[in-house]
Amino acid sequence: ETTPSTTTTKAPTTTTTTITSTTTTTTTTTTASATEIDTTIASTTTSSPTLAQLLHNTSHCTMFLHLLDLAGALPALAEEDWLLIVPSDAAFARQSKHTMAELLNDQTLLTVFVQAYMIPTHVRLLNSLIKSLTLRNALEEPITLYPHLQGMAVQSEPVTMLLQASNGQALVIDDLMDLSTSTTTPAEATTAAPTSTPASSVPQLLEGHTRLTSFHYFLLQSQLLASLKAVPVLVAPVNDAFSRLSYPDLVAMIDAQPSAKATLRKHMLTSHMPDELPATMVASDGSTITVTWEDGSLRFNNAKVQGLLQDEAGAVYLVDRVL
Repeated sequence: ETTPSTTTTKAPTTTTTTITSTTTTTTTTTTASATEIDTTIASTTTSSPTLAQLLHNTSHCTMFLHLLDLAGALPALAEEDWLLIVPSDAAFARQSKHTMAELLNDQTLLTVFVQAYMIPTHVRLLNSLIKSLTLRNALEEPITLYPHLQGMAVQSEPVTMLLQASNGQALVIDDLMDLSTSTTTPAEATTAAPTSTPASSVPQLLEGHTRLTSFHYFLLQSQLLASLKAVPVLVAPVNDAFSRLSYPDLVAMIDAQPSAKATLRKHMLTSHMPDELPATMVASDGSTITVTWEDGSLRFNNAKVQGLLQDEAGAVYLVDRVL
């Protein structure tokens, strides 16, 4: 659910390097050309703890909780949606006394450090990844998650635990992330040179996916595949979703009738995902689609998201029913 940022934010030159892991691994991170994650998770209920409450109840992450409190970030973790990267107490125990004292006594450095581990996103992860996924943290810096053994890794650090909260998730790691050094504070940003809008990658993301063969076929029959080049977000019903259609509606799909083409166009959204939910998006037929986060799941109207195919030029949301 990320889009290319037009701003970059830099952190202090001399101080950021002091908080990297004592064992540094040089890692070249690249955004995968097509990232697939399954967003089906156990439904959270209204009684689920917030991220702030979750950290209070996690005994081996007390230092990071303390740093969040000092940086004034805990109120946001009680309300907004986040993917939080949480260094365990063991990670901080590996740092020198000088490094920890500098972090605790420099408010600017502390703020930069904490925001580097906070990723604003509505994405929810399972315990493992199929392909690499790059998101942007609160400093607009890229953070890449990789498949690792039977789980995942953040930058080069394996995730030891995934914690679920009502407003996001926390990935626990046992060392500090290896973050590149920059030169300015979060408040100082420079605007990148304008770039042309790339063609949507939705056609490539959709093609060949085994759970979307029916949807791909119906788009082909209705001569809509070429239109996907201008569609930044596609809501794609999985194969089983079409079994829920009435017999006349299914026949209309198979025969590529005008009514079926109108239905398919409702799944082709004209803008990228909004930053806040609930929200309303416009489909290519001019109709409006309501996007919400309900019971631990992202939804388009009444269709529940089961997975996501995404890169910087497009996104395909797999849903359990036809809109």
